[in-house]
Amino acid sequence: MLSRSPSRVISQGQIPTQTPISAPSVVPSSSSSDCSSRSEVDSMEKQTDIPTSDASEISQLREELNRLKLKFEHTPATQADDQLSREASRQRAKGVTIAKLGEFHWSFIVPSHAVLSSATNWAAWFKNVQYALRELCLEIEDLKYLDSATHTRLLRQMHMALSTKLQNKVLDCEDFEESIDILRAATIGSRQHSEDDYAERLRAFDFLPGESLSKMVDRYENLADEATSLGVKLDEKYKVTNLRVVISAKFPDLYLHLIVHKSWPVFLETVHMMLDMDCRH
Repeated sequence: MLSRSPSRVISQGQIPTQTPISAPSVVPSSSSSDCSSRSEVDSMEKQTDIPTSDASEISQLREELNRLKLKFEHTPATQADDQLSREASRQRAKGVTIAKLGEFHWSFIVPSHAVLSSATNWAAWFKNVQYALRELCLEIEDLKYLDSATHTRLLRQMHMALSTKLQNKVLDCEDFEESIDILRAATIGSRQHSEDDYAERLRAFDFLPGESLSKMVDRYENLADEATSLGVKLDEKYKVTNLRVVISAKFPDLYLHLIVHKSWPVFLETVHMMLDMDCRH
């Protein structure tokens, strides 16, 4: 497997701070040493105080983030949003070709014990598929936009990670996403899972007490992937928006780096790059 290769380097931003202005120093006379000592202590205490302007800016930013979250929660995906999501998928797929697979020596190979054979290892196998595709900055729903040769190569690679019984299930299927649906039904079954339930769990997602940024991101990503593995279709913008709000509420200085990304795989790539460069994880 290839490791992630960041597409750009993002510098860390900070909320501007306002440096407190110290009072002019006064040279104490020999007769006022007590007053001078008291004045120096007061001055030191003032310098260690958090500037009121900073606290106010952070409070305002948190309020704005909460307003944005409420707005997105009550704004259903529009036809324009769907079109933007499809266009983002096309653009991601456009950058992946047979030549690129060869250049990166990309392949989807799993050890014999990890070959998909039943419901027992469906979750782990599906996760491996997602990780392999994300090395190419792709999601499963992007694959239908690949050129025919590249799509066939990825489909063949996926077949090699199946048991003989499951290979026969998808032998005549020429669509990657449809093959995944067939394999899901053949292993864990066609159980109904509520999109609203997972959407609510993502909406209510937050840091656990004492949890690091990287651990929180891993939990969020696992929850979103769990929904996908069960066949639950979650809006890409919804996944991005909720994770952005959770991160920015605790680390407001990261907000400007995250607001520019709408694509879920690109957003995840950006977050992981920031984690690699930042000490907060």
